[in-house]
Amino acid sequence: MKPITQASRCLILAVLPVSVAPADDIAGLAAGSELIRDAAQQLPRGESVFSNPDRMKFTGFTQFRWQYNHRDTTPDGSDEDTWGFYVARTRLQMDAKPEQWLSTRLRATFGSNGDLALDHAFATAHLPDGWNLRFGQFALNLFRDDMIAAQRQLAVNSSVVNALYNADKTQGIEIGKEWEKFRFWLSYNDGLRTGNESFSSPRKADWAFSSRGEWQIIGNDWSRYNDYTSFRGSPLACMLGIGVEVESGAQAEGTDSDFALLYSTADVSLQGDGWNTFASVVFVYNDISIEEEGTDWGFILQGGYFLTDQIEAFGRFDMILPNQDRDGVDGNFRTVTTGVNYYISPHSHTFKLTGNALWFLDPQANSLLGAQQNLDLLPSDVDGQWGIQFQVQVVF
Repeated sequence: MKPITQASRCLILAVLPVSVAPADDIAGLAAGSELIRDAAQQLPRGESVFSNPDRMKFTGFTQFRWQYNHRDTTPDGSDEDTWGFYVARTRLQMDAKPEQWLSTRLRATFGSNGDLALDHAFATAHLPDGWNLRFGQFALNLFRDDMIAAQRQLAVNSSVVNALYNADKTQGIEIGKEWEKFRFWLSYNDGLRTGNESFSSPRKADWAFSSRGEWQIIGNDWSRYNDYTSFRGSPLACMLGIGVEVESGAQAEGTDSDFALLYSTADVSLQGDGWNTFASVVFVYNDISIEEEGTDWGFILQGGYFLTDQIEAFGRFDMILPNQDRDGVDGNFRTVTTGVNYYISPHSHTFKLTGNALWFLDPQANSLLGAQQNLDLLPSDVDGQWGIQFQVQVVF
């Protein structure tokens, strides 16, 4: 009898409604068949986890772009004008519900270079009285511009401020609860941007806590805040959000000394009949060293308006105000973004065309922000850099 292959092991794990770790001495396909039969007995008669959307669901999206960038001068003598096609990101997600009180999520993303990275790998226990306990690797509920999924953004990308100050993924536990007008999350985690790190990584904090609360001032539908867009016919809604993260003990990249961090954010979202506005502020304090101890700020102001049922115009201004004591940092970094969405699938992000232009009003080389292909921002030591992006998005 042929030994069980690694692919077979993965298939067995995928169809099980509970986690099973096969022993090293499982040597035959018969043992695998036995596991599959046991799993099938836990499902309703005639159903499998793949055919039952209440137990398992696969989703994803892909974003394909053409973009152009212009710089008045280039630090390395390369062309001042750059353009081309690329696949910005392709994301795959699996949601499963092995028990009525337990849900799980596995999400991974192919970047523009084709590399696959794990984003999410967590389980959520749905406790009595509406409480939810999450554990694993997940994105922190902290900064609203970071909480909006890439396929639901207003522009081609989230803001430049978010590119610098996003919380990204972490590993830890998080508890939350939702009421009609208020919801909150509280997390004990490894610190900002510590996803896919081992438990002994120096980038992980000795301790880190985060919390976010949201209040629906107007309206009672939390799904309105899964994106920024507010289609025609939508009622008035308004939400205020506040988040904070405190951590200590992580090591800054390129150093062997610990630092403490305070990260806080506040935002307001207002949506109506075919229009939306959003404003946010981010505050970051750290004490990496005496020379760099201080505060950084970020501001976002954006809005959108439907010209027709399927065409939405939008604009955004964001600004980074760094601690001026840092070496090589000279002044703020401001960006203006304007563009149009065409929702081929009405009232849905499923099939959407987006075009936007970006003006970077300050030199990239003097800012905290490195070159960012997804933002159409390339190395430059003078101001006035600008770019154009066109994107086709398909959600499946």
